[in-house]
Amino acid sequence: MNVSINNKKRGNKSGAGCLAAFGSIFFIVGVGIFLWGLVSIYDAFQARNWQPVEATITHVEQVISRGDDSTTYGVKGSFNYEYQGKRYTSNKLNFYTGTDNIGDYQQDFYRELQQVKNSKRTITAYVNPDNPAEAVIDKDIRWGMLGFQSIFLLVFGGAGLGIIIASRYVKKKAAKEHQLQQLFPEEPWNWKEEWQSNRFKADTGTGFKVLLGFAIFWNLISIPASVMAMIEFFKTFDYPTLFVLLFPLVGIGLMIGAYVAFMRHKKYGTSELILQQTPIAIGGVNRGTIEVPNDQANNQSFGKPLEAVVTLTCQRKITTGSGKNRSTKTTIVWQDDRRVRSTIKGHNTSSYAFEFKVPEGLPQSDDSNQNNRVEWVLQIERKQPGIDLKLQFMVPGYVVAHRVALEAAETDLFASGFDSSSEAGSGGQNHLGSWKNLGLEDSITSQGNRYYFSAFRHASFAISMIIFGLIFASIGIGVNVFGDAPIIFLIVFGGLGILIFILGLRQLTYKSEVTVRGGQLQISSGHLLMSAPRVIQRSEIESITANSNMSVGNKQVFHVTAKLTDGSKVVLAKNLLMRSDVESFIEKIKNEIGIRKD
Repeated sequence: MNVSINNKKRGNKSGAGCLAAFGSIFFIVGVGIFLWGLVSIYDAFQARNWQPVEATITHVEQVISRGDDSTTYGVKGSFNYEYQGKRYTSNKLNFYTGTDNIGDYQQDFYRELQQVKNSKRTITAYVNPDNPAEAVIDKDIRWGMLGFQSIFLLVFGGAGLGIIIASRYVKKKAAKEHQLQQLFPEEPWNWKEEWQSNRFKADTGTGFKVLLGFAIFWNLISIPASVMAMIEFFKTFDYPTLFVLLFPLVGIGLMIGAYVAFMRHKKYGTSELILQQTPIAIGGVNRGTIEVPNDQANNQSFGKPLEAVVTLTCQRKITTGSGKNRSTKTTIVWQDDRRVRSTIKGHNTSSYAFEFKVPEGLPQSDDSNQNNRVEWVLQIERKQPGIDLKLQFMVPGYVVAHRVALEAAETDLFASGFDSSSEAGSGGQNHLGSWKNLGLEDSITSQGNRYYFSAFRHASFAISMIIFGLIFASIGIGVNVFGDAPIIFLIVFGGLGILIFILGLRQLTYKSEVTVRGGQLQISSGHLLMSAPRVIQRSEIESITANSNMSVGNKQVFHVTAKLTDGSKVVLAKNLLMRSDVESFIEKIKNEIGIRKD
C-alpha cells in the first residue's frame, strides 16, 4: 500500500507541475502577443506629433503568404522624402510589420500606394522631427488588429492564468491527500478531504463554473471569427462562409446551459447527501438520504409526496490521445436506480431516503491514473416546471472487509430514518420499480394481455441525433459542393452525418408490441410499419433478460431479450430506461407466461 501511496504522491506532484508549465506557456503566449501589439500602439501614439511631408513612392509590392488554412497579406515598399533641406529614404510604410488577414487593410493599403506610384503623384508621409531618418506613410492605429490581439490576451492569457491557479489548487490538494494517506494507509476512502465525513455536497457549483468558463472561451473565439467571416461574405458572397455561423449558435446554447446550471446551483446548491456509512460498500447494502432545500416537493397537494429518481453508478473514464485528438470515453460499469418519495424535514427542505444493494466484483474508486479512472456517482433527478431537480454527488466506492450488510429490520438511532418497508419512505430495496413507468400502453384484448411500446417515447435524444447528423451532413456536402474541400471531407463529415441521422430516425420511430396468451408470446416490431407477428411457445424460451450496450447521457438504455432454446435471441422491447422498471416488466411477463423464478 505504501508503494501505491508514494507513486500517487509523485504522480500528483508531477501532474500539478506539468499543469503549471502548460498554463505558463498559454499565459506567456497570450500576454506576449498582446504586448507585441501594444508596441505598435505606443509607436503610433508617439507619432501623433510627427510632421507631414510630401513623399514619392519608389517601390511597393503586395506580400502574399499562403498556408494550409488561410492566406495572409502584407505590404513592402520604400519612399523618398525631403525634410529641412535633406533627402531621406524610408522603407517603413507603417508601424505594423509582417502579414495578416485582419480585414482588408493590407490589400487596400497596397492598392492605394500602387495607384499613387502608377500616377506618379506624391503622398503625405510623417517624419519624426527628433530623428528625421524615421518616417511612415500611415501612422494610424489599427483597432481591428488590437481587437484581434486582445482575443489572444483574453483566451490564451486568461486560460493560462486559470490553469496556473488550478495547478496551485491541485498541488495544495495533493499535499493534503498525502497527509491523509499517511494517516489512513489501509483506508483509501479516507484519502480525500471531501470524503472525511458521511456528508457530501452536490457539485452544482463546479458544474456551473466549468460550463460557464467553456461557454465564455467558446464565444470569445467564435463571435469575432464569425463577425470577420460575415464581413468577408458581404464582399464576396461566398456562401460556404455562412457555415461559420453554426459556431456562435453553439455558443448561445452553451450560455443558455450555463444559465440553467447557475439557476440550479442557486436553488439547490446547498443540498447534501448523507450516507448511513461510508464508503459505498461494494457487495453490501448502502442506505442514505438526500436533503434538498427549496424543493418543489414541499408544495405537496393533499399531503401527497412527489417522486424523484435516485441513481447509483459505477463508471470508468478512459482518456486517449493528446492535443486536438484527446478524447475521454465514459463507460457505465454498473448502474441501479430507485424511485423515491419525499418527506418534509424542517422548513422548506425535503428528504429523500434510499437503499441500494451493490453486487460484488465491481471496481473500486480509483483516480491514481488520470487516463483510466473509476468513479462512483450518486444522482437524484426529477422533471418539473422551471429548473429540474438534478443533482450529482461523487462518492467513494470500496470493498470494506469489516462491513456487514445491514438488514432492513436492523434498527439504531440513524437507521430508523431509512425504513425501506415504509411506503412513505423512500423506495428502499423492497420498493421495486413499476413496469407502468416505462411509458407503454397495456390492455386486455381477445388475443391476450397486450403491451405496446410506441414510437417517439424518447424523442429528445433521437431528435438531437437527427439534428446533429443533419448539421454534419450539411457541412460535408455544402463545403464539398460550394467550396474546394477534398472528397475525404465529404466522405467523413457527410457520411458520418448521414449515418447519425439514420440512427436517430430509427431510434425515434422504433416500436414494438408484446402479447401474452396461454403460455405463449406474440411479438411484432418495426419502424414505420410493424412486422408480421411471431409466436413463441413457452417451451421454446430459455430465459428473458435485460441487456444494456449503450447509454443516453448518464443513463443506461436497456433492451429486453428472450433467449430461445435453439440459442437464438428475440428482442421484446428496446430503448427502456431504469433497471428497476425493466426488471419489473420482465417479472410480469415471466409470471404471465409461467416461467418460475430461479
